[in-house]
Amino acid sequence: MQDKLLSFLGLARKAGKLNIGSDAVINSILKLNSKLVLFASDASQNTVSKILKYSKKNNIVTLFCNRTKNDFYNMFNRQCAVLSVNDENFSKKICSLIKEETK
Repeated sequence: MQDKLLSFLGLARKAGKLNIGSDAVINSILKLNSKLVLFASDASQNTVSKILKYSKKNNIVTLFCNRTKNDFYNMFNRQCAVLSVNDENFSKKICSLIKEETK
């Protein structure tokens, strides 16, 4: 079975609309490029609290997805717990995919 969420995140990356890792995500938030921040389900509390501080300050939507850091590693060949989507249309689609999964 193909993972629609990870496939769509891959498309966002190819389009240059995805930041991977906490430093890149924080930079994206501070530059007001970020439209959505996604946390891996096993993201550390320290990472989550640090990113949430910046996200709330800049009114960025944050979601936890049902994917682990290992899932992100397998998709992007980079160990990370947080991603930033920097496009409104990609972020809307990703939000809808995550909401479908939770139904």
